[in-house]
Amino acid sequence: TTIAKAAEVEAYLAGLLVTFLGAKATPAFATFDAIHQTAQSAGLREAAKSHLSEEDFDILAALLLLTKSPDKHRNRFAHWLWAYSEEIEDGIILINPPDNFAFAVRNYALLESGIRHSVSRGQPDGPDPKKVLVYSRKDLQDVIDEFGRVQHWFRVFKRHISPHLDDDALQYRLMQSDNHFRLALDRVRSRGASARTYRPALRPQPRASPA
Repeated sequence: TTIAKAAEVEAYLAGLLVTFLGAKATPAFATFDAIHQTAQSAGLREAAKSHLSEEDFDILAALLLLTKSPDKHRNRFAHWLWAYSEEIEDGIILINPPDNFAFAVRNYALLESGIRHSVSRGQPDGPDPKKVLVYSRKDLQDVIDEFGRVQHWFRVFKRHISPHLDDDALQYRLMQSDNHFRLALDRVRSRGASARTYRPALRPQPRASPA
């Protein structure tokens, strides 16, 4: 569900590129699709400068900030290793591939040196627990809800700025009154051009698994 919602958000970003560049968006999209999300956000803001009022530009910048927090989780779900533990009944374990690789190398080195029972000799029997993340059922639902909000807000914003679509003024006002959105918008307006360095600390925050 999270990955599907993330794909829809990315589709809205591409749709905004078309809104700002029109027919010129086709060659720009090849570059846009190939670069990192941070560079995508910077490129989209650049394309929007001559098309949006100052207020709408700040709102777009706030929406782009709000995509960073859930996208971090989406990246983990898509690219990290999934695991489970009998000690954790209501959650999933995610392991960063480089951390798992480091464990495999360390374990192989132990085998090469003839130490085959690493646990009894005080060696770790798995990746470093401090680097393993656990998502509870509530954490997962929070990520889904967060993506759902961002997805909905991008749809509302696109309708607001597009000359070919009917503006949903009520939803546009509701978006701006939401606490999550207000936090991001306040950061944009207080930090100006440097706002792109902001990383919103929105729920959920995965916890480290117990040792």
